[in-house]
Amino acid sequence: MSRTDPARSVLPPLRRAAAATVIAAGPWLVAVAALALISRTMEPLMGVAAVEDLRLGVVYAVCCASLAAGPIGTIAAGLIRTGIDDGQAMPVTGIFLAAGLLAALCALGLGTAIALLLGIHPIGNLLGLLLLTGAICFLWTSFSVLSALRAHRFLIGAFTLGMTVSVACCILAARHAPTTPDLIWAFSAGVLLCLALALRHVRLRFGLGDRLAPALGLLLGALARQRLLAGGILLGVAAVWIDKWVFWAAPVSASSQAGYRHFADYDAVMFLAHLAVIPAVAAMHMLQEGPIRQALRSVQRDILGGAARMAIRRSVDALVATVRQGILAILFVQATLTLAFMLAAPLLTEAAQLGFNQFLMLRVGLFSTLLYSIVYVCSSILIICDRKAAFLQLQGGLLLLNLLFSILFYLEMGVTAYAFLFANLLVSAMAIILAVDILPQYDFVMFSRAISRRRGWSDSRDAPS
Repeated sequence: MSRTDPARSVLPPLRRAAAATVIAAGPWLVAVAALALISRTMEPLMGVAAVEDLRLGVVYAVCCASLAAGPIGTIAAGLIRTGIDDGQAMPVTGIFLAAGLLAALCALGLGTAIALLLGIHPIGNLLGLLLLTGAICFLWTSFSVLSALRAHRFLIGAFTLGMTVSVACCILAARHAPTTPDLIWAFSAGVLLCLALALRHVRLRFGLGDRLAPALGLLLGALARQRLLAGGILLGVAAVWIDKWVFWAAPVSASSQAGYRHFADYDAVMFLAHLAVIPAVAAMHMLQEGPIRQALRSVQRDILGGAARMAIRRSVDALVATVRQGILAILFVQATLTLAFMLAAPLLTEAAQLGFNQFLMLRVGLFSTLLYSIVYVCSSILIICDRKAAFLQLQGGLLLLNLLFSILFYLEMGVTAYAFLFANLLVSAMAIILAVDILPQYDFVMFSRAISRRRGWSDSRDAPS
């Protein structure tokens, strides 16, 4: 194949796009697709109540896993990426295991607390929920580590194989009159297979001689140093779920046969609407790993190399132009896709067998996710520019506003998607102002870091003003 072969130039971007999608929402995408397939095939055999318990068990597992894997996986990936880029000998396998185990333990603790609070029963459902929670959390953390290692091709293959096995095991289990715990264990088989493949890949590349305790110490130290970033990610994930938690706790919610709280009319609509934001999340990941990373390195080389002020400003201007062009392209595509989804809302409503009120709620939810994509990309700029305190405050504001609006709109109007809409409307406006203001100051941020390193401070936050 020649160097000018179109396949060679097209396949790498496609692999990066697929890998970014898997990292951003892989378990969630498969959970939605697999549960839709299982619901279609299993309801005649098991009944609506049993399939509903399976569906809610996966939703609760993904919820707990995202809260733990988000901050821990991101910090672990950043630790590995920084060490590799700086030429350090990093205990990659040890960090991989430490991050996965720490995140899984946190998710299991949260899952256990929720199960005890709700009284999940019988014991088979409880054990299945905990197994799936830990497996998905470890898997999601491994995605972040594999992304830091740029193992995009392997990531896509392992994920596809594992999720295919999950669906196949559930379909095979349906032939033997399965119970809900049986299906949860069958679904977990593919997740565990994907996790085992990820561990094998890391072991073959970096060996298995790393001690867990020193790697855990490195990870905990990174979490302590990056506590603002980790806290912001945790609050950001919780902000997306908080409106659902409010409605699950409200008197209008229902309790499944196993004890899961839910509100089906709202959940189905908003889970479907949230799928529309995945392209923006994946595209932002690609932008950060590609053009932005190259532009950042140019600015850092100029500053740390003692270049003239005009040369540094040209590098910063190039960075600003790269970021703005990339973000405008992402938001244009996201707006186009959102408009297409809104126009296709009647078809989606009919395919998902939703009611008219859910159809109206879906359109509001789709516009809400468009605003959330603005919050997401602007938050990424704050992280790039080392404004982690602003990022933490922004995510905390989104969480608080979504909580307050959910309660107020519920008391005045009942269950509605307007709470998520207005919360994102206000926060997106603040996010745009912060991002536009801070990006041209990146040279000052880097200069502060350089001075802090030379004077012995470990972090620019410790340096005096």
